[in-house]
Amino acid sequence: MDSAISPGHVMAEDNIINRRGGESLYQSCANLKKRLAEVPGFEPHLAEMEALDKAQEVSDPVASVWGCLQNGYPLMSIFNATQPAEPLTLDESKVQEHRRPKAAAFKFLQACLQDLEFPQQECFLITDLYGESTTGFVKVIKMVNRVLDILEMQGQLYKPSNTNSGPVERERTKLTHREHILKEMLETERDYVHHLQNLQALKKELEETGALNGDSSHQIFLNLNNLLDFAQRFLIRMEQHNALPEESQNWGELFINYQEGFRQYEPFIANQLRCDAVCLREWDKIHAAPRSPDLQQMVGQLSTLNGFFVKPFQRLTKYPLMLQELKKQTDQPELSANIATAIDIIQLVLDRANSAIGKEHLVAAVLDLTTRVDDWKSLRVEAFGELLRFGTFTVLKGDTGKDTEREVRIVFNTFASKVSGHGESAANCPTTGVTTKDLFGPIFAISDNCACKKPGAQVIYPRSGDSLGSCLRDYIPGENQDRKALYPKKGQISRITVRSTAPTKVCWRT
Repeated sequence: MDSAISPGHVMAEDNIINRRGGESLYQSCANLKKRLAEVPGFEPHLAEMEALDKAQEVSDPVASVWGCLQNGYPLMSIFNATQPAEPLTLDESKVQEHRRPKAAAFKFLQACLQDLEFPQQECFLITDLYGESTTGFVKVIKMVNRVLDILEMQGQLYKPSNTNSGPVERERTKLTHREHILKEMLETERDYVHHLQNLQALKKELEETGALNGDSSHQIFLNLNNLLDFAQRFLIRMEQHNALPEESQNWGELFINYQEGFRQYEPFIANQLRCDAVCLREWDKIHAAPRSPDLQQMVGQLSTLNGFFVKPFQRLTKYPLMLQELKKQTDQPELSANIATAIDIIQLVLDRANSAIGKEHLVAAVLDLTTRVDDWKSLRVEAFGELLRFGTFTVLKGDTGKDTEREVRIVFNTFASKVSGHGESAANCPTTGVTTKDLFGPIFAISDNCACKKPGAQVIYPRSGDSLGSCLRDYIPGENQDRKALYPKKGQISRITVRSTAPTKVCWRT
């Protein structure tokens, strides 16, 4: 996938990839909590919510509102505030106690569909409310807010009083450098989560329109749902932590507590190569599928879509920079040590992600090798083992460094192959990056831009006791367009033609 924007192209400021994120889930729940205080008849539920928060020492509006709505009955109270002809009730004598919350929530959903005529695709599912996915709960919040909007238009809500509006934050004319860092961290985190939500919306649309089947969608988006869920949960904790007094904040510890969740980044980042390939293959369908203007912008060009897929990697690289700046504003040794540990944790995730990307490149190299060899004879590529590295390296044959040649090495679990431009014995050729100790078994193949003295297929029969390396003295670099691969079988070396590509070094784990 093209990652670079075409020269001379200026991306519009209102482009979806440049757009700032809206309300976070934390902010949405905090605002919803205030709005619920304006709903007639909701007072008992508010009192119950506050008592439960105090007992559990919960200061998280997401957990507070989520737990309240899961009770089911508050949802019926919200709908009954619209003054329907038949208020919602639940005959508890016919429903077991542990089933009542879900039964009440189902009545709310049914009433919204039938009485308020909400489109089914805009309604949450029971699993969204009672599951553990923050993405599902976002649907719940949106639907409840929509009912409250109807109540507001009908004039059914209480007017908010000063006592219910919550504490007024003291305005500051100038933020400290530390506050600027935290402000940027939170705002950019909200933007990042918003970008992931856009990517998930695209995934849903492509699946619903049939533009992508299940396999293609998984190959492109992989663990996006899990990554978004973690990102939303981490943002909730960041905003909750930021609401604490400065002397109670420990940002390093926050990152340390979520170190396992950051592992969600590794497979998503490592999937970039496959994602690019599938997007390119399915681009015509992807480009034509979206129906909403925002999603159409996302697939306006390949580079724009790619910009969303690289957001997780970009975000991961930002954390150490911001934490380092935050560390400079901390004079307490314990807090500084925790931030240093947090930076190490993020760096470890980055290292693992880079390693995973490298492995994907190696897998692609194996696939490329299997397609370029016309006839593997009796060999099975799947039995070669794990590929360690590939590339073109310079081999120094003399102390002066003037006598050099290029080498491509293929090392398998069960045998080894060495590619050299000259006829040196493989055991005597020093290498860069891989030592001769990595080799074991017979020298098995030769593959580089080396050719026979005469063009065309040739068969060489090594003399008794000679190694393949000594036979290579009969080969010198040539101008043939085909690359040659030779392997021994039953005492002879036969020719395999490999389609020309850039010179590569291939090395399997020994």
